[in-house]
Amino acid sequence: MKFSLRGIFSILLLASGLVILDASADNRSCPTENSFCPDEAQCNDNCTGDVFGKTHFSLRPQDLNGARKLVGVKDKIHLYGKEEFYGVASVGLMYQQTFSRDNHSLGKWFSFNSASNSNGTSCMTYGNACDGTFDIYGANFGTTASGTVCFDPVIRNFIADFDFWMGWDEFICGLWTRLDIPVNYTKWDLRLCDSSTAGTTTFTAGFNNPTTSGTCDALVDLKAGWAGSSFCSAPALKCGKICGAQKDTQVAAIHFDLGYDFIKRERGHVAASLHFVAPTGTRPSDEFLFNAVSGPQRMWQIGATVDAGYQLWENCDGDQRLTAYLDAVVTHLFGAKQNRLFGLLVNGQSSPGSSWLLLKQFNAAGEVIGLERAANLLCCCSKIEAGVMADVTLMLQYDCGCFSTGLGWNFWMRSREKVKELIGCSLESGNYGIKGDSPYNTNTTQSKATIGKCGSTDATPMYLKNTQIDICPAIHPSAFSNKIFGYFGYNWKDCDWQPFVAVEGGVEFGQDNRAANQWEVMLKGGVAF
Repeated sequence: MKFSLRGIFSILLLASGLVILDASADNRSCPTENSFCPDEAQCNDNCTGDVFGKTHFSLRPQDLNGARKLVGVKDKIHLYGKEEFYGVASVGLMYQQTFSRDNHSLGKWFSFNSASNSNGTSCMTYGNACDGTFDIYGANFGTTASGTVCFDPVIRNFIADFDFWMGWDEFICGLWTRLDIPVNYTKWDLRLCDSSTAGTTTFTAGFNNPTTSGTCDALVDLKAGWAGSSFCSAPALKCGKICGAQKDTQVAAIHFDLGYDFIKRERGHVAASLHFVAPTGTRPSDEFLFNAVSGPQRMWQIGATVDAGYQLWENCDGDQRLTAYLDAVVTHLFGAKQNRLFGLLVNGQSSPGSSWLLLKQFNAAGEVIGLERAANLLCCCSKIEAGVMADVTLMLQYDCGCFSTGLGWNFWMRSREKVKELIGCSLESGNYGIKGDSPYNTNTTQSKATIGKCGSTDATPMYLKNTQIDICPAIHPSAFSNKIFGYFGYNWKDCDWQPFVAVEGGVEFGQDNRAANQWEVMLKGGVAF
């Protein structure tokens, strides 16, 4: 049966159309009312150094790893002179763990103030004063205690990557496909440490509840408040909670390549493919501040790959050689609907920590009828996309008989995330105003209050508007990382089905704290046929 290039391109166009159609129709888990497009003008992605005041961290997707893709396989694919069906099936078992480097701690990502960010610490102070003495006014979290909270986050991944490369030269010379299915177990732990001094066990009557209710119980410390418990007249926290380690197990994504070898010679090759990614991983919810996520956050992707190899040297006997390999993947990430925790603009500016402010709710007569947590209103369904993501890997491989070893460099980058749409997110569904340190039983607000400094009481109650929703805390700026890796492997060559095994290790260095620093080890095995 013969195929034409016209047929191949028809298949490519059909597949890409299906990806785009499915991506545009991704309406699950979101309401359809109250949709509007936010103003992104206030978000500045040109800053340098560490980032702080964020509510969402977008990790490099665990399914995208050029080193895991190349090791042990590159010398067995895109083979010169092949006129039959052949391929490689492999399984890579990889462990990854993040680490801190040069004070660029991931914990600073969630710090509420630039001072903590610049002096090399991920700690914040809290207490029962709202005059700027403390980084956090504890009453917003339901506590009268004082102390210091510190973040020491760690992410651990265990990945079982099932990879199948097929050369279809028996049907069309140079045609190939690749199917990659990484299954990921991930554990994210913010590791919040709270060293506190006890405060009063109750709030005075009328401060966080109606006067007629008498006193109400305060929480023991900030850590207890961040776990999300209700207190006095304030409801439980629905988003942005910190409560131990979060875990998730998913097929992170399904990658498929339909490619062609444009140049295939005895000493090297150049190939390219159309690359599709089906998002089978985790859809972020931001219920917890450091929510475990597997894969590219449920974003469909379409892009292209370039694959090349060239033999630099070979000895006279032909049993030793040095080969350079290149593998590059570039994709566009389509918009996906997911919950993100946004912030508030105070005085027209971003206010780190505003997602956890305590609010008053008023009735039509301007009377206080209850309290609300800002996070419960600002945890909104949103459509998030990123323009481009790239993964580029270079590797030198030395082969000697049945043994092989390699040394490589990997570069990863993702452009800034964008919020294309907010859905079912409104501050105007009720009359809400910032409480600050004003008592519950006074019909007043403090519209200029931040998480640590309250300021003056408004002359008349100031209600929050949708234009005060700050999208910046919830979106990840552009990020990149560099990784060096090496491996050692053994190949059984004296049989038709040729098994192989390899051991790999690598260290990745992120840009400031925008991309995680992490190390990895892998055991990979497979068979070439």
